[in-house]
Amino acid sequence: MKVRKKKQDEVPPSPKTAVIVHARPMDERLEQRLTTAVDALLAEWVRQEMGRAKQS
Repeated sequence: MKVRKKKQDEVPPSPKTAVIVHARPMDERLEQRLTTAVDALLAEWVRQEMGRAKQS
């Protein structure tokens, strides 16, 4: 048995999301700055978590 589909039964396709990424090669100086910044953020997060653990 065939079921007929009505136009209102069909779900319209959602628009596709587009993401545009502009990437540039990273020189050694920029790479070092980024690494230093990430290390500093990680160290600060660990320090805060250790402080919370002591308070608990």
